[in-house]
Amino acid sequence: MKIVIDSTVYGTIRNLQFGSDADVTCQELPINEFTVDIRTETNIAVGQYAYLYNDDDTLWAKYWIVDAVWYSDKYITIRAQSDLLLLSQAKLPAKMYMGVNPVTLIQNLFTSNNLLVDIDSNVPTTLITGFVPEQTARDRLQWICFAIGAFIQTDFTDRTKIIAVSSMTAKAALNSIVYYRPQIEYGDWVTGIRLYAYNFFEGSPSSTDEYVQEKIDGVTHTYIQSEQEFFIANPNTPQTAPENVIEIRGITLITYGSGSEVANNILNRLSRYYFKRAAVTADIINNGEFTAGDSVILDDGTGNIVQGYIGRTNFSFGHNHKSTINIASADVSEGVRLNIVAEHDGDEIAKDVYYLPSGYIYSIENKYIGKTGFETQDGETSYAKTLYRPQNTAATGTMGNTETTDTQEYDICLKNSFGNLEVLIVDELAESSGVVSIK
Repeated sequence: MKIVIDSTVYGTIRNLQFGSDADVTCQELPINEFTVDIRTETNIAVGQYAYLYNDDDTLWAKYWIVDAVWYSDKYITIRAQSDLLLLSQAKLPAKMYMGVNPVTLIQNLFTSNNLLVDIDSNVPTTLITGFVPEQTARDRLQWICFAIGAFIQTDFTDRTKIIAVSSMTAKAALNSIVYYRPQIEYGDWVTGIRLYAYNFFEGSPSSTDEYVQEKIDGVTHTYIQSEQEFFIANPNTPQTAPENVIEIRGITLITYGSGSEVANNILNRLSRYYFKRAAVTADIINNGEFTAGDSVILDDGTGNIVQGYIGRTNFSFGHNHKSTINIASADVSEGVRLNIVAEHDGDEIAKDVYYLPSGYIYSIENKYIGKTGFETQDGETSYAKTLYRPQNTAATGTMGNTETTDTQEYDICLKNSFGNLEVLIVDELAESSGVVSIK
């Protein structure tokens, strides 16, 4: 890993601490950060970007330096935070929105603060009508994303990403990258969700009316506010479960108007998250393939699968980077067994077993396979090694409802026995100064 600041590359670093949080319900908007000790002989100024890269020049984070303190005479400790830090410092006045495109609102929040944003094309563009009080730009972004069903990603990108929850495709964390069997704990049942929505009309309030106000060109406009309750019950709650209702109140950007579509859409979306009881922790090899907010599938080691959204990643660094991932609300269900069998001339040379959901479209990389053993020739025995090359780069298909076997054909590409190396198939061949390189 390395740090780049103002075009200077710092390759000698230590004590790198990096993890990220994401809330797919967007009831919170975490400010992600990293800290690291950098070996340097010169000062590092705060108020500029620090770029965190891996050794393959893949960007992991582009965050603002908020602290830079000499740890010793050779190392400076920096702390850097995402662009949401600046949005949390920008104050916005109260505003009544009347049929405004949420994408336009989000773009304006970032451009007015000289920040970059990438908005998923699947983010809903249903016009927003409702009231927002005086608040920070970060809080306003959170309200808008909560109302439309989007969440925020700030790692592995050079700009903040706004992602529609509905556009997320589940990624399978195959058992080959899982360090240990995932730990599963079950929390209390959520028996229901209560959501309050609002309606407004401009007028003069009575002494008992709730009302809000905004100023336009120095003129104060007053809107009488009414409130309506919406509720969804968990149909899977057992009779023995005590009442445990999540209540969401005071987000006046959520309106019901002449119908209840907005409130009901939010309740249905939240129920798909909160009505799941399993909390999962797993340690996986993670070189940036899995980020906070991703929908992920894990094999629990017993033939069951867990599926949910990653709420937090906490990385540790080495030859293969690892992260502890946390899933707050996950489904646990019986998986369908997938056998991927590697064959050469009708003989099985390897087999991998996976458990995946029915209907899941899988694409699993076929890797080169090395086999060792002893061979006998003309009465002599020799240690032999054979390397097999897959005919297909990946095994692909769609899981059905019953056990599936996917056979992948392999060819011998290298064979080393009796002191002879046979090269049968190569991907690349190069020669330099009489030295031949084979890949």
